[in-house]
Amino acid sequence: MLPLFVPGILIGVSALFLYSRLGLNNTLLGLVGAHATLALPFVSVTMEAGLAQTDPALFLPARSLGPSYSGALTSVVLPVTKGSVIAAISTLLVVLTTAIIAIAMKLEARKAK
Repeated sequence: MLPLFVPGILIGVSALFLYSRLGLNNTLLGLVGAHATLALPFVSVTMEAGLAQTDPALFLPARSLGPSYSGALTSVVLPVTKGSVIAAISTLLVVLTTAIIAIAMKLEARKAK
């Protein structure tokens, strides 16, 4: 949840130093990774709020009726938390819109060379 409390310039500079060590400077993977780092806390806060509203007692009876862990998760928990999942995906898309714009600018700059 660090990006919620730390200014973006500090995250950008630290990502620059980290990516230079990993060799990810000026790559699309580095660009998407930096934007995903900024979006992750917003998505996790949204999902945490939705999962806090979900009754944990729903999962165990569904699990005892035979489906696998992932089957019970997708057939019981996911429909109950559908609103928070939609809100989290919407938040992710809004935050990653800047990444899409940055990728388009980077690809346009490559064409100009």
